[in-house]
Amino acid sequence: IRTNGGTQSRVELNQETVAEYAKAFTAGASFPPVVVFFDGANYWLADGFHRYFGARDAGESAIDAEIITGTQRDAVLYSLKANATHGLRRTNADKRKAVETLLKDAEWATWSDRKIAEVCGVSHELARQVRGAICHPLTDSPTRTVERNGKTYEQNTANIGKVAKQATPPANAPQIAAHPLALVEEYTELDAA
Repeated sequence: IRTNGGTQSRVELNQETVAEYAKAFTAGASFPPVVVFFDGANYWLADGFHRYFGARDAGESAIDAEIITGTQRDAVLYSLKANATHGLRRTNADKRKAVETLLKDAEWATWSDRKIAEVCGVSHELARQVRGAICHPLTDSPTRTVERNGKTYEQNTANIGKVAKQATPPANAPQIAAHPLALVEEYTELDAA
């Protein structure tokens, strides 16, 4: 099982949890299987790092695993949402790292904030904040991949949040009165003349 391919989405392992799991393995406890992706040559660990290292520290030579056919990249995507609903809860730093992983990838960075939030199991607001903190407007892609009503398409986001520029009237343009009644009076005076 490969653990060094960027599939660990936490900032760091909690060594107390690893030690607790090692004691439990030694005592004969049963754990849910870890999740690995098999690309034909390597088994990439995507979920269960604390269990894996706990078993290793307990001297176990094997661990139950759910094997999914897929690439290292598939394992990375899977790992981003791991522990969102089970196991050792993710820290805020872990959640932020998951979002950053997607935003630092050329393809995944084009996804909408909502899609990134969904994939990482975080709030849309967190995805938006992290994008704002690490993506520079001049280098950020002006398009995002968006999904709506089951359809996927590219959306130009270059003008989102920008205020439309108002046209400047020519210098010799007639002045328009600010109050509608003043406009009527002005025309009345013109008609009388």
